[in-house]
Amino acid sequence: MFSQSVWKKAIRFAVHEHYQSFYIPPGTGKPSDKMDLDACRRGNLTGDYVMAIAGRYKVARGVVVKKGNRSENADAIASAVNALSNSNWANQDLKIRALECQKIAEELCKPGVAKNGGARTEGKQVSLVSKLAWFVEPDGWTLYDSLASAALGVNSFEKFYCALDTRGFFDLSAQLNAELATSPHKDLFGERIIDKFLWVCGQSMAGVDRFLRKPEIASRKHPKSVDDLANAIAANHANDFIKLLG
Repeated sequence: MFSQSVWKKAIRFAVHEHYQSFYIPPGTGKPSDKMDLDACRRGNLTGDYVMAIAGRYKVARGVVVKKGNRSENADAIASAVNALSNSNWANQDLKIRALECQKIAEELCKPGVAKNGGARTEGKQVSLVSKLAWFVEPDGWTLYDSLASAALGVNSFEKFYCALDTRGFFDLSAQLNAELATSPHKDLFGERIIDKFLWVCGQSMAGVDRFLRKPEIASRKHPKSVDDLANAIAANHANDFIKLLG
């Protein structure tokens, strides 16, 4: 089992990592989660954003691009995910939401759904759909990732969300969001801090501490307000984060 200091280090890393990917410094020309969220939220995802987000999150290979039909397929994927905003999806528990994402992924990979007679995606891309869903309806949702799933000790999409449902994900994310709301960084999401924490904890037990000690990680500099936020969250919620791991 990790020492309390390693857990808190992982939580601080999660806050820093979410901040870094959410806000990209102006003038860098790089996309950020906030920019894409602002554009896509509430059912405004487009095919271009599907490819941009999928590329950044390394799941673009799942979109069929043969015979020049990438644009058509990306647009269709966007339309399918946007439909979540027109349903009661955002008010359901994680297990129900995960099932809806699975249904979308299953429909997109069916032969014959594309105009050329093929599929929209290469196989059932549940990870892709879960990621795009966050940019459309982020509240109370988190992305599926194999490392995050490993951190929970489960090995499937459905089991991942079931585990989060029963281990306090909603309570912890609500507490984090309440704390964020009184900080200088109220646009950040507690759900994504949890996501980053699970990602780093998905490595081997020895691997987590080794990863966090890497010079390029340990030497990162952040604004004092972000450091203060990370320290406060680690101090106030360490046991809640540990509970998620089971």
